Amino acid sequence: MLSVCFRVSSAIVVICTVLLGYFRIVQAPIRPPSGGGGGSEGTTEKKTPKLFLGDHFGKIHSLIWFVFFVALLLNLCCGILISINRDRLEQKVLEVIKALQEKEERVQQTGKRALEMANELVGGKPLPKDDGKISMPPGEATGVLTITEPTGGMIGDETVFVGTCSNPRKTKTVWLVIRERRSSLFIVSQPIPVKPDGTWTGTILVGREDLDAGRVYEILAVADPIDPDTLHVADILGAWPETRLRSDVVTVTRR
Repeated sequence: MLSVCFRVSSAIVVICTVLLGYFRIVQAPIRPPSGGGGGSEGTTEKKTPKLFLGDHFGKIHSLIWFVFFVALLLNLCCGILISINRDRLEQKVLEVIKALQEKEERVQQTGKRALEMANELVGGKPLPKDDGKISMPPGEATGVLTITEPTGGMIGDETVFVGTCSNPRKTKTVWLVIRERRSSLFIVSQPIPVKPDGTWTGTILVGREDLDAGRVYEILAVADPIDPDTLHVADILGAWPETRLRSDVVTVTRR
């Protein structure tokens, strides 16, 4: 819209400039021929041709000057606003580029951790024997955040986890962190929104069909991370994340 206004006002300024130049030419003083009788020689007579405008010549001339100044002012304002918007657009573009670069770095780190996990699970480094012990996350489960379903047992491909948060006004998002009990890798699920009544429901994939049957997994619900940039979907961590809120660890077995 600003660019259209700038172009239109520029065109009006040019048209008015041409018309004013034309009027200046037709209003130029006309010198009578020398040697003529009845008048003093060398005098200059100011004569304004009426042309096709007739008696409205002066009014039209003043109106064009008015339109010229208005269009010029509008043109300057539009130019300033376009310049400001261009600076803002460049700033936004730089912010988007920076965000994409950060995302690319995060994806590369995730891919590296995924390769490490594949190495660990497939054969690069054999998993230790399951000692039956649950690894303890940092912090203390205060009961503010809980997993109510499932609380154990066998699970299939896609499992629905249900839980509660006693402070839904402050805590808006919950993450589930998954760990195969013999592994040192911790996988972050997609963020799960907390409903106004304090409940949350999320579906996650735990293990692989056939390949991971019988494996034991630890599931932890966390919220309010110490470092807000810690938790992203599909991140692979080297330890339980440090958060202000966490549930008790739920142990499930892949069917």
